[in-house]
Amino acid sequence: MGEASQTLNSLVARIIDARIRAPHEEPSDLLDLLLAAGQDEQPLSRAEIQDEVMTLVLTGHETTTHALTFTLALLSRNPAAYKRMITEVDDVLAGRDPQATDVDALPWTQAVVNEALRLYPPGCYIIRDAAEDDHISGVQVFAGDTIVSPYLLHRIPEFWPDPERFDPRRFLPNSTPTHPRYAYLPFGAGRRICLGASLAFLEMTLVLAVLAQSVRIDLVPTATLRKRAEVTLHPVGPVVATVTPPHPRQHSTR
Repeated sequence: MGEASQTLNSLVARIIDARIRAPHEEPSDLLDLLLAAGQDEQPLSRAEIQDEVMTLVLTGHETTTHALTFTLALLSRNPAAYKRMITEVDDVLAGRDPQATDVDALPWTQAVVNEALRLYPPGCYIIRDAAEDDHISGVQVFAGDTIVSPYLLHRIPEFWPDPERFDPRRFLPNSTPTHPRYAYLPFGAGRRICLGASLAFLEMTLVLAVLAQSVRIDLVPTATLRKRAEVTLHPVGPVVATVTPPHPRQHSTR
């Protein structure tokens, strides 16, 4: 683990140093903003910038990878939902590579992502300890209580009928929400909402579209999907699946 950490730190340091030596004329990404942060007052130190970039690299890759693993497992166990996603991708893209501008035309694929994040949110707990006794919507909260757990919140039957069932229809644009706004927190909420929420959702949707075009992934019949909550919610042990060519396309790939 120490060697891997050193390698990643070295890579990030080289990226930052290269940008410092050859800055962009206009800010075009988050690294530009970090390097410019605080110029009118106290700029971020080199170590602070390194820490921020490291955090973004780790949280922006590990969490998305875990979420996609759970999503593909859920699709494998729900072939009708899987088939509907493949059909939607074929109809919209007609064999071409997906672009960010295509996401709005993939409502079922987006709904699949949202429902997978409901069942397996990578940020499965958000540590917010109550500073003092309080009542929240009629519920007694005592000082020291940890009051937010997306994993549990996403399974409250009052908000999510049949909560353990994978049902992307909950998140279709024309569906009637059964949950209040803050009953769904895969990326947190408020001032401390995940900085990469929009990017992660976009990334997951596009990756699923690419996979739907290129391969079929199915858990082997004897596979078990075990999970563990540590810094993030992640699968435990190998997730054994078969990878096969996709179904015959309905559209030309020209």
